[in-house]
Amino acid sequence: MLFRSNPVTNEVWRVIHVNNSASGPGDGTAANPYTTIAAANAAATNPHDVVFVAAGSGTYSQSAPFTPLAAHQYFIGDGANFCLASCCGPINIASGATRPTISNPSGASVVLNGGLTTANFIVRGSRIGVQAGPGLPVGDTATVANYQILASGSGPQTGIELLNTGGNVNVTNTLVQNMRDVGIRVNGVAPSTNQAPNLTFQGSLINSGTAGGGTSPIIEVKNTLGGGGGDIRIAAGPTPAFYKAGDCPDGVPTTVPNLVSDTGGGGVVIDNSDSNVVIDNITLANTQGTAVSVLGSGGSVTIGANGPATITNPTNGSILVQGGDSNVLYRGSITNSAGNAVKVDGTTGGSVTVTNPSGTSTETGLGLVVQNSSGDVLIEKFKVTSQQAGLLVQNNTFSGATGGVFRNLTITGTSASAPGVSLSNNTGPIGLENVAVTTKNATGFLRSEEHTSELQ
Repeated sequence: MLFRSNPVTNEVWRVIHVNNSASGPGDGTAANPYTTIAAANAAATNPHDVVFVAAGSGTYSQSAPFTPLAAHQYFIGDGANFCLASCCGPINIASGATRPTISNPSGASVVLNGGLTTANFIVRGSRIGVQAGPGLPVGDTATVANYQILASGSGPQTGIELLNTGGNVNVTNTLVQNMRDVGIRVNGVAPSTNQAPNLTFQGSLINSGTAGGGTSPIIEVKNTLGGGGGDIRIAAGPTPAFYKAGDCPDGVPTTVPNLVSDTGGGGVVIDNSDSNVVIDNITLANTQGTAVSVLGSGGSVTIGANGPATITNPTNGSILVQGGDSNVLYRGSITNSAGNAVKVDGTTGGSVTVTNPSGTSTETGLGLVVQNSSGDVLIEKFKVTSQQAGLLVQNNTFSGATGGVFRNLTITGTSASAPGVSLSNNTGPIGLENVAVTTKNATGFLRSEEHTSELQ
């Protein structure tokens, strides 16, 4: 029992207890806890109510998600420190050694309505691990800490989903592993305000298609155009030393590193989005399709600016920017053997930069292509061996300050008919810097301009 007061309400904290190993049915007190999450959820009708779930026995089976019935509630499992503020200092309510396991195969395990704070759970085999929807309005913040979201059984499973919300979701010290649907999905904006959500994910997002995972995208951000932007930060920057556990004054040591690892999955898809997306510490290997796709989008996509990024052998190209006017930066290594290592097609503005701070990327697929596009493009540090043109730049209107810049490229053509570098029907400045071309009885450099481009 807790007799200290909540400094926000000046009333005693109301804690509703759950333990599925109790005899039941219970009344929610510590001495006589409820045995199901649903019963505790129904009893938690006041703002700031706390539902505390003991490790119990086995898995808490759910037929419906935990959904807050009032604002600023808490859904807390045992298994790691979690503190509530009080008039007389923080109260640690969760100091056990084992987190409870919950599962809802037919839907979400937790819905982040009303600025919910939730911590210390293992979600296994749920259709969706945690979900934020319209019930998390613009200005409200939901917090998720110290979760494991794991696949089990058959059928599609998504780790974290933000669906038609404009609220804020902060996730810390959390592992999402081997989802058979999307790992993290952001789709849509708040229905009434058209505001896109903000998401910060600090933790590990892991998928292996050969070890029980799926082939869907590991990260998908869609349909946030016109939504006032929104910031999506996934495994961005170094792993923090501590994560916030309620009001524990020193936090709790982080045990889950910032990491995105997708082997044999669907890579990263940004589609019809105005969000500003930042992803670091990412490895994409053997992607089924294109490793990183930015389609019809504005905003910005930044990968590898503050942590390593690696793409290895996707089945259909490494970087695709198609349509839209997004500012795209990929800063990392690429080893590409199928499709185009970089393809920029049909953009209406913005910029695309692909660079490798640690060395030279390798392209043995279909070369580097920039076509039908506007804005600025910088591609550098590639060793290209291609059956087609190693660098194809055609039908572009380079309207930005720098135009198209291609530098530090070594191009070896393996076809007797394909030129090493082909420039055709472009306007605006084009810069070729330190580009070495070797061909097999073919033209090394072909320029066929119907309009004017300034070659620098």
